[in-house]
Amino acid sequence: MAVAETRSFDVAAKILNITASAVSLRVLS
Repeated sequence: MAVAETRSFDVAAKILNITASAVSLRVLS
């Protein structure tokens, strides 16, 4: 269970990181 939670958290963190990068790129452009 802990492993699944860690994986889902890692995936969510990656998605947030990609989204933040896309937003910052649009703002800087």
